[in-house]
Amino acid sequence: MLVSLSVFFVLLKYLRKVCMLFGLLGVLSCKDFKSWESKYGKQVKIAFLPAKDKKVPGTLADLQSERLSALRFWQLPLLTEHDAPFLLKDGLSIPLDPNADAVSFELIDENARYYLQVTICYERMVSLISTEAGGLQVQYTIQGVQCNKKDFFKKITIDGPVPLKAEKEKPNVTLYY
Repeated sequence: MLVSLSVFFVLLKYLRKVCMLFGLLGVLSCKDFKSWESKYGKQVKIAFLPAKDKKVPGTLADLQSERLSALRFWQLPLLTEHDAPFLLKDGLSIPLDPNADAVSFELIDENARYYLQVTICYERMVSLISTEAGGLQVQYTIQGVQCNKKDFFKKITIDGPVPLKAEKEKPNVTLYY
């Protein structure tokens, strides 16, 4: 009885090694690991630009645009430990939640004169990455932008869906102050 049990454990040990070998060969047989990655980005890039005068090219629309461009704002809630004050012209990059339909953030200047809550509504479209490898990817399409102060931003443009990973530098939303 003792001998048959020890033989059983030895066979089990070799069987486990064979299964691990076949599992490793199965993973390595999928030659293109890039096909497993989602091609869509997961962050919305927001650009802040001063509003330009329509009649006189190259000049700002009004004095408010000039004053706001010099203010430093904090992004709330703090998304990372190193979130520092930024000028509006620097822009923001906000991560999107695959389980929600909107993301909100607050902007407040150093002197607490301006407090803005901006909500970006988006639609999620889930698709299969690869029929061979499996996996799901989420494509985000910006549907709208809302702000708690109606007159703060003169114009809001949605510049397209959240881009592919190769097009990270392009803004998805532009807010003109």
